[in-house]
Amino acid sequence: MHSGKAKILAAIGVLLMAIVVFDIALWISVADDTRPFQENVAEYLSYHPAWLQSPRLITGVELVMLVVAGTCFSVSGRKPMPDWWRSTSKALLVMCALLAFWLLFTLM
Repeated sequence: MHSGKAKILAAIGVLLMAIVVFDIALWISVADDTRPFQENVAEYLSYHPAWLQSPRLITGVELVMLVVAGTCFSVSGRKPMPDWWRSTSKALLVMCALLAFWLLFTLM
């Protein structure tokens, strides 16, 4: 695999991880301590399409996205890329793992 394919893998990884981070940020911004938890969940789910309005399904999809993103970072970090990308891909891989563990143990 030459660096062109590695760049595509890196872009896919960044995109998938960004989607998960933005969804976590959505949950944090919607969560309100003054409302009951179920109201917070209902408002959070209202931002998702009808077929994706299950907290466990959302968590499962996000976990799969993080695994794919981590794999992309791992593979692209081993291919001919600039040195700065190798260290960046390792850091992003660790972030993917931490986010995946967080999602796994919170399982909304």
